[in-house]
Amino acid sequence: MYKTTFKELIKVAYPLMLTSSTFIIMSFIDRLFLSWHSQEEIAACTTAGLVSFTIVAFFVGVATYVETFVAQYYGAKRYNEIGKILWQGFYFAIVAGVLSVLLIPLTREIFTLSDHSALIQIHEKNYFTILQLGLLVSIVGDVAMGFFAGRGKSKIIFYVIGSSVILNGILDYLLIFGKFGFPELGIVGAGIATVMAISFRTIVFIIMLLRKKYREKYAILKDKSFDLTLFKRLIKFGAPFGLQFFLDHVAFTIFFLLIGRIGDVELAVSNIAITINMVAYIPIGGLHWAVVILVGQYVGKSDFDTASRITKSAFILTFIYIGLVSLSFVAIPDIYLNLFEYQSNQDFSVVLLLGRKILILLAIYSIVDAAFIIFIGALKGAGDTKFTMYVSVLCSWILFIPLVYISVEMLHLDVIWCWIIASIWVIVMGIIVTLRYLSGKWKEFDVIGRNEGMVA
Repeated sequence: MYKTTFKELIKVAYPLMLTSSTFIIMSFIDRLFLSWHSQEEIAACTTAGLVSFTIVAFFVGVATYVETFVAQYYGAKRYNEIGKILWQGFYFAIVAGVLSVLLIPLTREIFTLSDHSALIQIHEKNYFTILQLGLLVSIVGDVAMGFFAGRGKSKIIFYVIGSSVILNGILDYLLIFGKFGFPELGIVGAGIATVMAISFRTIVFIIMLLRKKYREKYAILKDKSFDLTLFKRLIKFGAPFGLQFFLDHVAFTIFFLLIGRIGDVELAVSNIAITINMVAYIPIGGLHWAVVILVGQYVGKSDFDTASRITKSAFILTFIYIGLVSLSFVAIPDIYLNLFEYQSNQDFSVVLLLGRKILILLAIYSIVDAAFIIFIGALKGAGDTKFTMYVSVLCSWILFIPLVYISVEMLHLDVIWCWIIASIWVIVMGIIVTLRYLSGKWKEFDVIGRNEGMVA
């Protein structure tokens, strides 16, 4: 029985091991190239990227929750309702995209308040503005991708996202370094490359979504009207997830802003370490996404036993993988860190010294973090989103950020203490979410109205 479950999980997950991490891969390419171009740019790009994504994280969380609706409708074989939920997602995405652009003048001032060096602030503001201008297209693309993700069509997503990642890498090379007649734009070029690649992805998904076989089977164009009842249902389940997504990103953004107040080198090293960690987590991201999809489909069928087996199988695979990754962080950290050696006369030994210590801390918390990622995927797929929002509020804003602020602004501790606090934060959240999943309360939620009398 578990052999069949593993096969189904892997079939959906392995293409998503790339596609679930588009932002991670593009960010890695941006940061790798920028680390060769300028230390100030690598210090600026992660903070600016975090702020940009944080500003719209709530909207992205709600828009991407469309895939859970699609998964449950698909599992319940209520195909003619899929088109309508997609349109509610598109309407939400348009509003979110417009708001993200309108917030640019206000949110740019965050970097002024950060007290980073003047040059880094200039790079941060330029990169941030470009990313914000592309977010409308990005969120619309997330909704369109949810149609394919919710039905478990991960190979289609793999090819589209894979093509956009390749395009991003090519454009990065041309625009950051000014190759083959293109201007040398540095961090501005990285931002333009990312927006162009995301736009390509969105256009392709929309074209595919409008194919005749999808239009007819899933009623894609049959009813494009705004449905207040369905829209409210999307908000009811998507908003808590979106808020949790937003609060986590706000916390991490503040974390990096505070590290930047310690020093430019500490900020650059922290950016490098978290970038390494993000890339290492790509397979786990794919498993997380597969769990959301498959749990959603089986919950739609009211088959909770299979949903549980899917989650357990994903956890086993994740535990084995992250154990090996954590071991490599401790045993061979320099192999990772040396990828980011600057092409300048600056002393890279400081980066190595701090980077090794941070990677050890990442290795310590990664096991619990992996469990958190898988189990929160199961909770999301089932509709248990309010609980994760409460966990995020309590852990991020009572434990994590206050302790980091005290460490930096009052006790003037070094960057390693900040990462120790981050490790404690991740471990506490991981334990709480794991216990919530094991309680079985996620089986009581009703996203698509299977049991209208049930209180969700």
